[in-house]
Amino acid sequence: IANLLGIQSLRLLAYTFLTTAPQILILQLSHGLTFGLYLAATVEYIHRIAPPEHRSFFQALAPSVYFGLGSIAGSWLGGIVIEAYSVLWLYRGAALLAAFGAGILFFENIYNRVAKMT
Repeated sequence: IANLLGIQSLRLLAYTFLTTAPQILILQLSHGLTFGLYLAATVEYIHRIAPPEHRSFFQALAPSVYFGLGSIAGSWLGGIVIEAYSVLWLYRGAALLAAFGAGILFFENIYNRVAKMT
C-alpha cells in the first residue's frame, strides 16, 4: 500500500506539470492500474490483520469509509482549497498528503520487521 501511495503521489504531482489534454489522458491510464492494485492490496491487508470472526465486517467497512467518508471529506476540503488557492495547489497538496501517508506506512513496515526480529 505504501508503494501504491508513493506512485499515486507522483501521479498527482505530474498532473500539475502537464499542459495538454493528450498528456493528461496518457497519465490517466495509470489511474486504473494504481487504483485497482490499491483496492486489491487493502483487501489482502484487512484479511491479514483482522480477526477471522470480524473480517467480513472490516472488508465491508473499508470501502464504506473510502468511498463514503473519503468522498465527502475530499469534496468538501477540495472545494475549500480550490476556492482559496487553485486546482493546481489541490493536486500538489494531495500529492504531499499521499507521500506523507506512504512514508508513514513505509516506516511502520520497517518498525514491525525490526520488532519481529527482537
